[in-house]
Amino acid sequence: MHADLQLTPNDRGSDGNKTTYPMGVGRESLYNFLQKCLGGREREVSLLREYFQEQDFEFDYCPYGDTLEKEFTHSGREEYFHNIPDTFLKSAVIMVDPDNGFEVKAATPSKFHKYIKYAEARDLYERMDANSVLIIYQHFPMIKRRVFLDGLHGRIQDELDCLEPVTVFSSSIGLIILAKNAAARKRLHRQVSRYLRRDLKLHG
Repeated sequence: MHADLQLTPNDRGSDGNKTTYPMGVGRESLYNFLQKCLGGREREVSLLREYFQEQDFEFDYCPYGDTLEKEFTHSGREEYFHNIPDTFLKSAVIMVDPDNGFEVKAATPSKFHKYIKYAEARDLYERMDANSVLIIYQHFPMIKRRVFLDGLHGRIQDELDCLEPVTVFSSSIGLIILAKNAAARKRLHRQVSRYLRRDLKLHG
């Protein structure tokens, strides 16, 4: 697994306070580790290196921006995505966590750092190999979830020239997951289904 991180400027919002959640299926050790970090007020993503080492799991981490020495900005986004190493996109789970999700027409220049562009997602998708999956966080607007996802899936397929995504979602957020071929997508769908719980649903 590879992780590359760059934090956006602190907007003093309340999103970072959403730290109460159920344990989920099959990940008790990760849940306990994250709760320990929260209890100690340690929230640096780089701490995940410790967890994966304990699990004897390969985890490469590029601490770009983790200490807020260099924040992600709209003007610096091209450099950021260009500098993601090719090795991070091979046999990897690639997680992109924009504050809001995919770009929208209403995004102003001052808020665009909260979104990922379709062109940026397409570049990551094209560069990753067939053994990788791309996961992109998506916050939901105030419309019916499946209606929104139908439209978003269609737009993603058009913009990225890819198979239909598989999305795991709750009442407020979704994880858009992309595979590069039909066989990988089928395996992905099967594996994701194993981890669903009552408050999580699958689309695609």
